[in-house]
Amino acid sequence: MLLWAGSEIGSCASAATRVSVRASPPKPVFRITPLTHEFHALPGQELRFEFTVEALESDVELEAAAVALVQKPTGVILPAENTGVPSSTSIRFLTDDRVFVRKGESRKVEGRWRLPPDAGGYHTAGITLTDISRGCGCGAPLVDTGVGALVGAEAAPTGEAGTSVKFLTRYLMRMDATVSGGAGREASTPTISAGSLVEHHGRAIATVLLEANDAQGGVWEVAGQIHGERGPIGRPFAMRLPSRSAIRGPEGTKVQMLAGSRVLAMSPVGEPLFTGEYQLEVTLSRGGVAARKQRFDLEVGPNDFPAQRSVVAQVVEAVEASPSQLELSTARGGARLVPLTLTNRSDQTVGVRLAAEGTEGGAPPEDWLTVRPTDFTLRPRSKRQVLVAARGGGDRDRDHYAMLRVEVAPTETTVGGAHRVPVALLSPAESRVEWTSDPLTWRRRTATSGSVELRVHNHGTCRLAPHATLTLTDVVERQVTAEAGFGRWVLPGESATLAFDTPGLPAGAYHAALELTPDSGADVETLEQQLDVD
Repeated sequence: MLLWAGSEIGSCASAATRVSVRASPPKPVFRITPLTHEFHALPGQELRFEFTVEALESDVELEAAAVALVQKPTGVILPAENTGVPSSTSIRFLTDDRVFVRKGESRKVEGRWRLPPDAGGYHTAGITLTDISRGCGCGAPLVDTGVGALVGAEAAPTGEAGTSVKFLTRYLMRMDATVSGGAGREASTPTISAGSLVEHHGRAIATVLLEANDAQGGVWEVAGQIHGERGPIGRPFAMRLPSRSAIRGPEGTKVQMLAGSRVLAMSPVGEPLFTGEYQLEVTLSRGGVAARKQRFDLEVGPNDFPAQRSVVAQVVEAVEASPSQLELSTARGGARLVPLTLTNRSDQTVGVRLAAEGTEGGAPPEDWLTVRPTDFTLRPRSKRQVLVAARGGGDRDRDHYAMLRVEVAPTETTVGGAHRVPVALLSPAESRVEWTSDPLTWRRRTATSGSVELRVHNHGTCRLAPHATLTLTDVVERQVTAEAGFGRWVLPGESATLAFDTPGLPAGAYHAALELTPDSGADVETLEQQLDVD
């Protein structure tokens, strides 16, 4: 991990107010290894630690200090401001607490950490190293902002009265100890307080709230599993702290908790969830051994997780079609054949029949489209691909559209039904893209939820695949952002409503700013208006 020199931001006050910014390219200042020590120990054991500091670009002077720690719900561990080091944390430095390192050289920060004599489980201690070598030229004191930066005032280089802000580095090192021979595992198992689904970019994210007891923290693995009426849906998935979402491998799935902390563990749900009731099963494990399990009831509404509807469609309960819209092209490099995958998640064999239906004013689909097979059975828990291809001949100077009707016959335990999958055959000739929209409107669904809606009309000869982002700003500049569309088609001559879900939006007047892309790669269109929410 490299620590970087901060940029300087200066503001100079004179008769005519002027703001200047002086930013230098970031350069590595010093390097610390390791950032974390992990120990396995006994109660009361004294552990020796050392951190190596290497000066890379200039001489540095650092100040070392033991600090109390606090954990945010995202999992980030920070120094606890204005909080003394706990009496149970006994850290003794063997080197000076101020370390001077010349450029190109390295020094060690060494010390001993004595664990509490009567406690097992898991313990964490923190040490900060603060760069105190970059003081202000005017000798003014540096003030700790509490966000990892030190701020000081100095005269501007031009000689004018003003202030300059320097961001200096303070870095946290951590020591973690797993202690055997103390309190039992069950006593330190966190509580699984809540479980739910939240929407992120139109997709379902499983979220659980974990609470550690006040005496001990620990490192855990958290797994989620979605259950429907017919049993498990998909495979179990590892849940992560948001702060570790970018870390690959087993290290990224470690859920570390400090004593008394409350953290969120999250994971995208890989399987599509349609309207209905589900359960989220959460398993808390350590070393591969399950310590606690809990289930939470979930309910998915018809407007929840709209992004999945651009990927997969529900034909009937337990039978799905993917993708939910099929695009063929006769242009160079285009796909003349696209597979449609049908999945049967039920315990019954189902019969499937497919038929292409024309659209109003369009060429008959049998002139340009072929589908094979069109009549077959799907065994329980199985998949089958249907080949949808462009037929030779026909008019290639314009786009063609059809609806592929997928019909599932009823069984002894399932209800039959049908779903229409839109199919497009795009020609090399340029199509006319023309669309309009109505003003944004507010629609309340329940006492606590509602949506902002945009009606889009396709007047052109090419299908639209809109995606839109809406930002609502209230009178005190608070903002709420929502998305809609997610590339779901609007065929020529048709209209569709884009619904921006805004749960918990307070009543009042808002400035609405909309950015809409009618198709992937197209220019962004903007719309602004005032919107009243009742």
